[in-house]
Amino acid sequence: MDQTIPTFSANLYPKKRTNRNGKALPNLKGYVAAHDNPERQFNVAGWSTSFTNAKGVVLTAYNGQVEPFARSDSARDKMRAGAEDNIGPAVEVNGMKLESGRFVLFESELPNGELTEEGYRRADIYGWWNDKGVIRDISGWTNQHDGGRLSVVGSVQKHWEKEQDAPDAAPENAKVSSKKLKKMQEAAAHAEEPVFGHDAPTEERTF
Repeated sequence: MDQTIPTFSANLYPKKRTNRNGKALPNLKGYVAAHDNPERQFNVAGWSTSFTNAKGVVLTAYNGQVEPFARSDSARDKMRAGAEDNIGPAVEVNGMKLESGRFVLFESELPNGELTEEGYRRADIYGWWNDKGVIRDISGWTNQHDGGRLSVVGSVQKHWEKEQDAPDAAPENAKVSSKKLKKMQEAAAHAEEPVFGHDAPTEERTF
């Protein structure tokens, strides 16, 4: 698979949204795919919240759920995946207990678009996905389109093992060249809008 095709892509909805029953709708909708199996894309839905980092800066975080079946799975595979209910152990990562099938993303404290000395752009948001007991790192770069629509594209990598002070600094692998980022954004521009068969309850806004 082309390495410029993002393994993480989503639309962002900054404003509070509710359905006809008053339940909060996701502020992030898109897909993730494991780095070792990028063809299998899983729908994700996340809700935003705020947190204060160690320096007292108020930033945004997203947490939510990953569908237990891939978009490309057959109807029978999806039926079986639903019955399994995303079975897998909870895993502790950076001091947080992350349930199976859940993800959490943090806004980086770095200024938007800041480059490293090597000319790479560091991720705007980063975090983790508990893929049925396997922790995967997610890095994303935000983009504003004509008309004001917001999106984020990025990559899913093997878990970065080195301890760090979360959620203040993104991992070293959460960076990308401007050229590759542009190609990733172009590839994600026509991404399929995910469709979810149900709305997660507002009380699921926990890590």
